[in-house]
Amino acid sequence: PQPELRPELEPTFVAPQTPTEELVASIWEKVLRVSQVGINDNFFELGGHSLLATQLLLQVNDACRVELPLSKLFEAPTVASLSNYIEAISWVNQSLDTSNNIVSTREEVEF
Repeated sequence: PQPELRPELEPTFVAPQTPTEELVASIWEKVLRVSQVGINDNFFELGGHSLLATQLLLQVNDACRVELPLSKLFEAPTVASLSNYIEAISWVNQSLDTSNNIVSTREEVEF
């Protein structure tokens, strides 16, 4: 079926600004079969439900290389809030990887 133009939502559309927001919004558009998902649009107000949430998170987790639980979408139901969480998790994971590499390198140098 054809994607719906924005269902009854707030008239103010705010386009995705960051690469993460663009990626998350594009996944929402596919899963929800709507066009023009803005960063302040609410997943559930766009017609999302628990089965679609599961599909959405599988795709987001795969695309962003994170492991978000289903409950996170209920806590962060907008593109902006979910993207901010993904970016924070990615930053922490990257920092941990860097720290582990430094520790590993130091251990190799000491021996």
